[in-house]
Amino acid sequence: MNVSILGCGVFGTAIATTLLNNKINVNMWNKFQPEIDNLKEQTEYKNINFSTNIENTIKKTDLIIIALPVNFIEDTIKELKQFYNNQDILIASKGIDTNNNKFAYE
Repeated sequence: MNVSILGCGVFGTAIATTLLNNKINVNMWNKFQPEIDNLKEQTEYKNINFSTNIENTIKKTDLIIIALPVNFIEDTIKELKQFYNNQDILIASKGIDTNNNKFAYE
């Protein structure tokens, strides 16, 4: 199984670690290259494919996990839908969007 995680923060990397421990291939996307560079230097993430290119990240994936701050979900989904190919999506984000005071599922 191939899983792509959108978001390389603490929650996204925790999910990635759990998946790797269960022998699942992990791709991770982040908008910011310096964050990716920092993670690539850490040995526990050596088996993760990182990218700032959302198309390449989700191209051959079975499941997309969105692990972003709620404020970034809407813009990311606009970018994602150009390349979306009917993969399952799990929204793992938490909190309230401070721009509109709504939860991620609203």
